[in-house]
Amino acid sequence: MKRILSYLLAIALLLPGFINYKGLKDGSIDVTNRQSNFQAQNDGGIEIVARRPYIKRGEIGVLAIKVAPGSNCRIIASYKINGRDYSSVRNLVAGKDGNLLCTWKVDEKTDTGTYNIDITCGASSVVTTYSVQ
Repeated sequence: MKRILSYLLAIALLLPGFINYKGLKDGSIDVTNRQSNFQAQNDGGIEIVARRPYIKRGEIGVLAIKVAPGSNCRIIASYKINGRDYSSVRNLVAGKDGNLLCTWKVDEKTDTGTYNIDITCGASSVVTTYSVQ
């Protein structure tokens, strides 16, 4: 049930950006070039399907990735509150189709800036970023 709710939440958050060209143009939703990432997926890599690179305090962050089916993934998001470094760790398992959805809420007290998200699935690893405004 938790997985279904998170998928529905992601669809609700991402769908308006896909329909609304302005959302894609201003960078509120970043859809990566799936053609170039498809090769990495075939080599056992991690493909970032969609993400919200700019998130306002109090909003929900979304990261959708594609990996090998059933992969155990560790997602570490870093952030700062009052200048002190923190990180949040999520251990997730990809579905039978290899899709994985990670959502998180950015705290109202989070400092503005750009932060890393480290994604590790098996032997593959990738780093992406998100910005808090």
